Amino acid sequence: MRLISAIIFAIAIIFASFYLGNAYIERAQPKGTISVTGSGSENFTSDLIVWEGQFSRMNPDLKQAYEDLNADKETVRKYLIDNGIKSDNFVFNSVQTIEQQENQYQNGNFVGSIFKGYELIQSVKIESSDVELGFNLIPLPQDITTLNSPT
Repeated sequence: MRLISAIIFAIAIIFASFYLGNAYIERAQPKGTISVTGSGSENFTSDLIVWEGQFSRMNPDLKQAYEDLNADKETVRKYLIDNGIKSDNFVFNSVQTIEQQENQYQNGNFVGSIFKGYELIQSVKIESSDVELGFNLIPLPQDITTLNSPT
């Protein structure tokens, strides 16, 4: 009877070790991932272009900053449409407002902050399946005031 108990116990330990060993190995390999070793490359044709950009304005007067930012938004909208991007292919995200302050120090000690103005940041996301059209916009100028329609 002791021998049978020992054999059953030994078989149980072997199965438990196998089960726990597999669990330990599989924990480092999450499901749904692709593991690649070595090196390789493949050329492919993209069918979607996604660009994100932003523009900003700073002004001590919040109302004026919004007016300036809206004027820039219309400039960007017109530029994109004039260059063949359909209005349903780009989205202007919500405006981020940041109150800018300059810290003041005397003798190395912080004494307060001075209000410098409001910085408003507007972002735009462009998605298009016409990838070649996206290359016509490259390079976009850094200064929004230089955006012109194609000639």
